[in-house]
Amino acid sequence: MRACLIFLTLFVASLTSRVAQCDWVDVRRAGQFRIHAEFKLDRYANLIESIEKQRSDIAATLGLKPNDKPIVVCLFANYTAYSRYVAEHAPAAARRRAVFVQDEDTGYVYVYRQRKFETDLRHELTHAIVHSMLPFIPLWLDEGLAEYFEVPSQKRASGNPHQLKMKLASRLGWKPNLTRLENRDEVSEFSAANYRESWAWVHFLLHSSDESNKLLRGYLATIQNEQLPGPLSSHLKKTGRDSQQRLLDHLRRWR
Repeated sequence: MRACLIFLTLFVASLTSRVAQCDWVDVRRAGQFRIHAEFKLDRYANLIESIEKQRSDIAATLGLKPNDKPIVVCLFANYTAYSRYVAEHAPAAARRRAVFVQDEDTGYVYVYRQRKFETDLRHELTHAIVHSMLPFIPLWLDEGLAEYFEVPSQKRASGNPHQLKMKLASRLGWKPNLTRLENRDEVSEFSAANYRESWAWVHFLLHSSDESNKLLRGYLATIQNEQLPGPLSSHLKKTGRDSQQRLLDHLRRWR
């Protein structure tokens, strides 16, 4: 993930009324999503459909039960408008390119139109969708899932920009360490390398074997049932196999 992106979980009062007070050019509703845009969405014919599809993709891929908790998506025409709005309502993210904010009942996604607009939107939507279904999630896994789902669906298994970098790293002596990632609980502690490694672990868990896929889905199901599963690294250790070496082998052979 780019360093200019950030995920924030904040408890912000009266955000719904503040959103309603803005002069949005286009306002639409799609299931649990309320979409507010400073520009007409007619030219983005596939945008609404892709937002709804992302929800179903995430639920199906991770084996989670979706719900109807509201997610508000605010699309700004440019950085100036975005930064002005975010500076007032989520000041810690004012200089970021995109942000997800969570209050007690509603998730908010703020993105502005630029070259990576749709990638940023998919990334932050992943945070919002996952948090609508789970009461909590470890930071590394939250970011790893957002990195995984930020690319179009046809590029998730093969085609993510991280794939080539991680394949090269796996051949040049890099050593993964899931426990190290699990000990980072602040976004400020995450480097670009940490985001790539988080993506790598998610990709490994989803695609390396039926066993690893089942382990991840079971881990998330435990969280959805409001139970504490402990570190995922401890579950991998119980398999009796070297998960770090398995990750390296997975990255090297995956096409």
